[in-house]
Amino acid sequence: MTDRTNTYDFVQLGEGLADHLIHAAEEQVSKAQLILDQTVSLADIIRTQVKAQAEQIEDMNARFRAFGEQMLAAHRQLEDAPAAAGLDSPAAGAAGDDRAAQPAGRGATTAAPADRRHPEGTAARHVPRQVAAGAQPAHGAGDHGSTGTRPNGSGL
Repeated sequence: MTDRTNTYDFVQLGEGLADHLIHAAEEQVSKAQLILDQTVSLADIIRTQVKAQAEQIEDMNARFRAFGEQMLAAHRQLEDAPAAAGLDSPAAGAAGDDRAAQPAGRGATTAAPADRRHPEGTAARHVPRQVAAGAQPAHGAGDHGSTGTRPNGSGL
């Protein structure tokens, strides 16, 4: 009789083990399904946001392209204006302009013209007029190193 009891316990133990394995697998499947549902929802949100951003980028690119075309058209119009008026260059047509004539057209290269306000050139624009004429600037007018004092009168 002990053989039947051991066999019955063994079968019952095997059946219980199989049931537990199936139950654990079903729990994992339900958790996986929940994760899958959350992932699908997140993917939909991402797709919506990416589509909106792509539309904004496309709109911005179209506006930049239109702006660039307007700038190029304006540049070409200014470039062609002296030739249409029978002038050699934009510089030659300006009243009172003592700069040498510059070649017109795309790709023309010349040295930068001197500034008419400063016969010494463009570097003179950055020097105070008193200093350029040889006069000393007033105390506190930006020359802090020559007197050894700060604008507030204190020493170094």
